[in-house]
Amino acid sequence: MAPKEVQEEEPLQAVIITDSFNNRYKPLTLDRPRCLLPLGNMPIIDYTLEFLAVSQVQEIFILSCYLSDMVRDYIQNSRWVKSSLPPKIHTIAMQECYSVGDALRELDAKQLLRGDFILVSGDVISNVKLDTILEEHKTRRKNDKDCIMTMVLKKASPTHRLRAQGEESLYILDSKTNQCIHCEPLELYPQKNIFKVDVEAFANHPKVQIRNDLIDCQIDICSLEVPALFTENFDYQDIRKDFVRGILQSDILGKTIYCHILTDQYAARAKSTKMYDAISKDVISRWTFPLTPDSNIQQGDNYRHSRNQIYKDQSVILARSAKLIEKVIVGANTEIGENSRISNSTIGHNCKIGNNVVIENSYIWDNVTIESNCNIYKSFIADNAHIWENVDVKKGCMISYNVEVGPDAVIDEFTKLTLHEPDNDTDYTEIKLGEKCKAYLWEDKSSEDDEDEYDKNEKLTIKMSYLGRENIVQEFNDLDDSDLSSSESEAEFLDEDAIQQKNNREIMATLERAFAENHSIENAALELNTLKMACNIQFRDLRVLAIPAVLNRINADNSAQKVNENYIIIERWGPLIGKFIHSDEDQIDAIYSIQKFCAKSEYHSKMLAIILKLFYDIEVIEEDDIIYWYNNASSEDSLTEKEKAIRATPLIKWLQSAEEESESEEESDDDEEDDDDDDDEEEEDDEDDEDEDDDE
Repeated sequence: MAPKEVQEEEPLQAVIITDSFNNRYKPLTLDRPRCLLPLGNMPIIDYTLEFLAVSQVQEIFILSCYLSDMVRDYIQNSRWVKSSLPPKIHTIAMQECYSVGDALRELDAKQLLRGDFILVSGDVISNVKLDTILEEHKTRRKNDKDCIMTMVLKKASPTHRLRAQGEESLYILDSKTNQCIHCEPLELYPQKNIFKVDVEAFANHPKVQIRNDLIDCQIDICSLEVPALFTENFDYQDIRKDFVRGILQSDILGKTIYCHILTDQYAARAKSTKMYDAISKDVISRWTFPLTPDSNIQQGDNYRHSRNQIYKDQSVILARSAKLIEKVIVGANTEIGENSRISNSTIGHNCKIGNNVVIENSYIWDNVTIESNCNIYKSFIADNAHIWENVDVKKGCMISYNVEVGPDAVIDEFTKLTLHEPDNDTDYTEIKLGEKCKAYLWEDKSSEDDEDEYDKNEKLTIKMSYLGRENIVQEFNDLDDSDLSSSESEAEFLDEDAIQQKNNREIMATLERAFAENHSIENAALELNTLKMACNIQFRDLRVLAIPAVLNRINADNSAQKVNENYIIIERWGPLIGKFIHSDEDQIDAIYSIQKFCAKSEYHSKMLAIILKLFYDIEVIEEDDIIYWYNNASSEDSLTEKEKAIRATPLIKWLQSAEEESESEEESDDDEEDDDDDDDEEEEDDEDDEDEDDDE
């Protein structure tokens, strides 16, 4: 009998679509495609390629349309192509693609795929190993010939930071097989309280689960039928809104889609600047391990990881008084000047940061210069930008490549600056922000006149996707069409101040109720944390209200009796404030809130040192952070340096003397231990001598 032919297994293939087909990163993406933007000082696409390589993918097709030459050049000069090991990578420039559907139709025409393949976006960051998911998909395909796709979803709470407001979905799944029966987008406008599902969809699914706790990772295992179905249906543009919904609602096609739900692995898309921020912090916090900065994946990197999630390249020059507080990456050959403070931020390579600079929750890319006395908050500053001295960059700003601003300027919230000169569409306005400013103001006016509901939802979704934009859209479902028909109405509707005031009133009411009813710290903290999640606010929002609320209960009297009463009040309610402090940065911020409260009256200003001492005694704030606050000026300062010195100097002297006494006691204890050791050694020597005499 002739031997059976051994069927050769097809190589595992993957398709990366680098285009996002939206403007959410503009003007940063006018000069560089999104997949090549740095995240954690490494191009985003390298995370995607690493994830696929770990999953044993042997061949990758990178489809790009916008700035495709730049993508091709990067890949051709990268370690991926230079290595003889798999995966083999092909870059394919797509012509006139306006959607994922167009890209997949063109891919189908080229007939490059040989079997089931992995489909991902070029901005996916993941540490998932797909081998188990691939095996599950193959098994499903054997049991269900109509199965054409497995979507990878991640379990996450409704308030999880990686959930993009306005882009979430509600899934109805078969409880046993995880077959997707229905997928319903949860749009911002109009909000839905009821959604309809065809009863026949449940005919073959006696038990189902309705899931509102899943994040779409944009990772799919697809059969060859998927690109072919896009070719057959030219109205399919988006893979979720059009393709998945079309398949699930079609009786004619009869195809099925399944889900794999991740629980303990990481996967997310940097689909917006807000998601970029969340993923960056996850990378720094090591949720993406082993894809962390200190893995030194890129050639030339030499990061070391230290406490408080600090990653600093060995070549960084850090002034002695500069402070990296927490969750910071600093790239190679960067210099940071005296008294500068950086927290929750990434600093690129070859950057020059002057003295007294404060950078918080921001992303500074390569070769950036920031002169002295600047403040950068929740913003992006791209390569080769120059921020001259005394510039205050407010939240949500994007300062694009080679832009210069300052000196002595304030960049308003959500300002976008570029060096691209205006074209006929007049999306740019020349702007003057300081004598040395070189920039145009960029505004996206492409959809201002759109009035249908889809565009209203899209505009709201885009607004909510920007870094620095808090989740403030809460009550718009009561509005009718006229409420969103003009930019004026929309601005009214999205009035952050009004909603913040409403949130503040609720927080204060909760605090007053806790004081009046003498709640336990645990119960009061639980109520406030619940309110925090419901209002989508930050711990800082709770601190800035809780601190004055507690301090208003003390008596501005330095008599021994009143000081003792004040101590009892701080001891009772101070730990509640401690529940909202999780880092050195939080402690310093809390001290500034205390200082701001004390600066309101002469009586309370005299209490500053005493109040700080009381919070120190109950271990809500620490010595190092008090001393740092005392030695460093800030835009948050409510007292002059002279006033601060007068009010706080006695406390600082006391802390320093206490530390010196502690050190001297430790040295004394060490000396005593050394003396004891010497005595023990002498006794042992004497015993040895006696033993020798006995032997003789």
